Amino acid sequence: MMNNEFKLNFNFKRKDWFRCVFYSDFIFNGRLIRYLIPVLLLVFIAVFHFFRYKNIGNVIMLVGVTIVYVLAIVVSFFVTANKQFKEYHKNEETWLLNDNGVSGKMFGEDTTLNWCDIYKCEITKKFVYLYLNALLPVYLPRGAFSDEAFDFMVNKISEE
Repeated sequence: MMNNEFKLNFNFKRKDWFRCVFYSDFIFNGRLIRYLIPVLLLVFIAVFHFFRYKNIGNVIMLVGVTIVYVLAIVVSFFVTANKQFKEYHKNEETWLLNDNGVSGKMFGEDTTLNWCDIYKCEITKKFVYLYLNALLPVYLPRGAFSDEAFDFMVNKISEE
């Protein structure tokens, strides 16, 4: 067995961190759909109510409730993501890829993932998401990988 070891050094920018959280929590995990279902239901009820009863007052009230609901979701997302960024991602991070797995600091604690323990891997144009379980990913910027390190990681994940 070869002894491969790759070091990834990177800094998260606030914008990139927000994008990571949005993609992992809202797109990949389906939370966006779960939040949009009540919004679509409220809009449907408002339109139905308007055409059925011709009462614009109730429609305005339902649309107002929908807007407040959406704003609450957006504000909670930004508050949570900003808090995480301030606490954990203000300094340069270093992660290590080797034959055993991936290791580094996640939310202030040392984390080691064996290749066989990775639940799933999502690769986008800017990030690599290595999921510990269905809900918790490790975010690694794609730019931190050399071509050799990226190929090594893809091969290790596909082997397992």
